[in-house]
Amino acid sequence: MRPAAALAALVATALAAPACLDPLVSDEVAVGAHVLPAGSVIPPVSDAPEIARQIAENDGVGEVVPLLSGFAKGAPARFWDFGPAPNAVAPIYVVVAPAEGGEYVAADGSTYDKVLGSKSIVGTVPGDPAYSPFWQVFLVVVTDAWDGEVLASIDAIEEAQQLGLVKAPLRTFDVINCPIVSSTARLEQLGSGGVTQKKPSTGYYEGYLVDYFFFDHVPVDRFDDDPPLAFVLRREGGEPLSEPARGVDMTGDGDLRDTNDVFAATASSSGYTGLVRVVDVVVPADYASIDTSQDETVADVMHAATLFRFGAIGGDYDSATVVAAYPRADVVMNWPLAATEGE
Repeated sequence: MRPAAALAALVATALAAPACLDPLVSDEVAVGAHVLPAGSVIPPVSDAPEIARQIAENDGVGEVVPLLSGFAKGAPARFWDFGPAPNAVAPIYVVVAPAEGGEYVAADGSTYDKVLGSKSIVGTVPGDPAYSPFWQVFLVVVTDAWDGEVLASIDAIEEAQQLGLVKAPLRTFDVINCPIVSSTARLEQLGSGGVTQKKPSTGYYEGYLVDYFFFDHVPVDRFDDDPPLAFVLRREGGEPLSEPARGVDMTGDGDLRDTNDVFAATASSSGYTGLVRVVDVVVPADYASIDTSQDETVADVMHAATLFRFGAIGGDYDSATVVAAYPRADVVMNWPLAATEGE
């Protein structure tokens, strides 16, 4: 069975009847074609050049993912741009064992902890039609027959279930924003010592290690609604007020990370997922932005409500502030926000 078909079958089983299967073998379980012995070393995806190339060409980022500046609810905000993404989720599987008060909570309220040394397993990567950087978590619960075997693919999960090593996957209501990227990608972070670069974490795909960056946990029901808006501002007759878009250091601080993009939600907002629908907003020619102040934390508009009459986001635009607005039709972007103090 091809990985996509195996993935669909496994998800259907998990959603329809998350019950245990009786072991099909004796207590001395033989390792199969896909289930690997404990301690097996999984090769990096660079050992599969076609898969590595597909990821690199479709992950939506460069060698460095810059930490950009913008605004949200009247205050400076930081975010990353991972490009377009579907407003949908894909399954990700975590090998777990029962644990009272554990980190992972199944839909039935039972709790589990991740099995030490295991990694999450996915069935799609960038470039696949079903790929999404947003993953709904399914729990693969080990049985007493489990002896540390390595499950590095969807096929391995299916085989382990047939061998009685694990139970059928359990659904959770948890979604994680984990874009898969090239192994050479680095994520900018801002700490007390300035900007640093973080290496990606690793998970399993078709028997290889693939790389990803982890951002947020959000409830799955948030994907039933349209994502919050983000506004990309430009002066009338001008280009976007964004250093990365223009390739110009507008604030004179020596980088190209600063924007006057304005988010309608913060990381703690009830509708936040990391996804945004972008609206291009034309403001008057005398609008004071980050280039006017020479400071990425100061601009005329730092709160999305300022763009609308009576401060009702999504209502009529305020003609004193907005010359025109152009929603980007059918384009949803994965722009995860960095949490601010208190979030």
